[in-house]
Amino acid sequence: MKYIVLLLLILIVSCESSTEPEISVLSGEKTIVQYGESLFPMSIGNIWEYEYKYYENDELIRQGERRHEIIDLVEIENNGQVNDCFRLEEKGIDGHHPNSTSHYYYGFDSDGFYIYGHNTDDNPITILANRLPLITMPISKDQQWSYINEDNNTVEVKCKSTDEIYNINGNSLNSVVIEASINGVTQYLNYYVKGIGLVLHLSYSEFNGKNFKHEYRLIHNVLL
Repeated sequence: MKYIVLLLLILIVSCESSTEPEISVLSGEKTIVQYGESLFPMSIGNIWEYEYKYYENDELIRQGERRHEIIDLVEIENNGQVNDCFRLEEKGIDGHHPNSTSHYYYGFDSDGFYIYGHNTDDNPITILANRLPLITMPISKDQQWSYINEDNNTVEVKCKSTDEIYNINGNSLNSVVIEASINGVTQYLNYYVKGIGLVLHLSYSEFNGKNFKHEYRLIHNVLL
């Protein structure tokens, strides 16, 4: 099963030329994030380390740590347009698939944050025919959008919250929660915190009568 972290996975201190996004509260209930770099702090050298757990039918099968790092900036051509994309490298540490390395290619546009492609180890880059929007901007509670994934399924995405409390290292922080579903069945939940990035990723699938769950929970990060 193909799944996206964000990093997310993937995923995730802002782009070098950007400023801090303004946050305004409209009608006392609806929070609008005017720009999204701080939800996805992309800068070469940024690192996020996650505790990873894999479940089958609610039984913990495998766990370890995964490391995400922005290693460089590359050009990706998509539908005739050349885009500057950050290459995020994901690899296992602490004994969890240490010899397997994946790369994901992320980029901003005026209306959102997208994944443009991916590859594993030294294999050629798989460039997506249609870039996948991880989040649209500006983002607000109950905002919805959709995309066609690599398996040709329509994925419906919704912002469930822009201020759900998420606890990390003893701190209670507001998080933006994104839920993606296919035919009404949740495929993944991503939790983003301003200035940190992806703090929690949960993905779900079912095959041959078994239920599978992947969990990435941020334990450490270094932002430049």
